[in-house]
Amino acid sequence: DGIRVFEENETIIVKSDYENIQSIEVYDILGRNLFVNKSINADRFYINSIKPSEQTLFLKIKLTNGGQKIEKIIF
Repeated sequence: DGIRVFEENETIIVKSDYENIQSIEVYDILGRNLFVNKSINADRFYINSIKPSEQTLFLKIKLTNGGQKIEKIIF
């Protein structure tokens, strides 16, 4: 597994312990796309373009080795 999504100082942080992150897409509960970055290539990424509003967000995280994970965060 090794992928963690957490909030710190009103910023969403995505951290991968083993593989670099290739891309991140963020969706709200209605399926609206709020954020996309398809060229990350790092083990940690900060999303500060989304402001906290106590809503449920889904993050689709793809790794450089082809692995993929959906994470949920209330932010």
